[in-house]
Amino acid sequence: MKKMLMILLASMMASVQYAQEKQYTEADAAMYFNQSIELMKVDLPLAIQKLDSCLIICNVLGDSALEIRAKAEPFLCDLNLRYAGDLYYNQKQKEKAVAAGRYTLSLCEKYHNEDVGNKAKKLLAQVYSSLGSGYFSAKAYDKAVVVFDSAYYFDAGLYTMLLNKAIAYRALKNMDAFIENIDKFIGIASQENDSAQVKKAQKMAIEYLRAEGSRANAQNKAKEAEGILIKALSYGEDKDVFYYLADVETKLKKYKEAIDYAQKGLTMETGSAEDKAKYYYALGTAYLALGKKNDACEAFQNAAYGKFAQAAKAQMVNNKCGQ
Repeated sequence: MKKMLMILLASMMASVQYAQEKQYTEADAAMYFNQSIELMKVDLPLAIQKLDSCLIICNVLGDSALEIRAKAEPFLCDLNLRYAGDLYYNQKQKEKAVAAGRYTLSLCEKYHNEDVGNKAKKLLAQVYSSLGSGYFSAKAYDKAVVVFDSAYYFDAGLYTMLLNKAIAYRALKNMDAFIENIDKFIGIASQENDSAQVKKAQKMAIEYLRAEGSRANAQNKAKEAEGILIKALSYGEDKDVFYYLADVETKLKKYKEAIDYAQKGLTMETGSAEDKAKYYYALGTAYLALGKKNDACEAFQNAAYGKFAQAAKAQMVNNKCGQ
């Protein structure tokens, strides 16, 4: 991008020097202006070149060319935007489209053309979004994050870029960045009353944090797991998160909390006795730690199904349930 701007600047400076050495008139400026109009449908780069020449002559002529200059400046912004769009939509050259789009923005700032500038920003947002999708598909997640961020910068209406960033950060195993972006996305989607997107993001967050919390628990990082799983619940209730928290709180000797989470999970579970077994087993373990043998035995009896059957029956024997 910088190289392109330097080349254009050098070319313009050379043209200015040449124009100053030769005597030009308004007719010359008008000729280049008209040539750019004729060329715009068949050769945008050459049309832009002709319009650049027109403006160089206008600058040399000064006040006598104000009328032509007033037409040429906004037209130059428009032609460069058209060229950027052609690079993206027709030529499929996204990187060049970005460079052309950014150059268009610089022209719009120079000539105070807010209308074309806003259109250039919209185009850049689309190009960056497309680039991000490509990087994501190629598993270049770091690059995807950067261009998704650029897309959102140029068009705040594309707040789905925050969700895309969150997904990329999930792939990068950056939980903090995932949470930061998913929270921003949910906040904006809520303000926009986009309930479908809110639910989608909340579900995604619960599933990701549930898996990470379970992983930390399996690695005997109970305190870390507790924080992750509690954060998961901030996005909505989930029976499996309640189960994992019941197990984690028991490991942390927070037995009352463990019982509360197990009961909440059990309330949400509408499946078979086998599906409910894990919640009852978690209840039994916590009750036993509190010295509530009868409650523990009742829970273990209800837990004696499926893969928990053997462990639950062993607990009933060891604790002399029914005796």
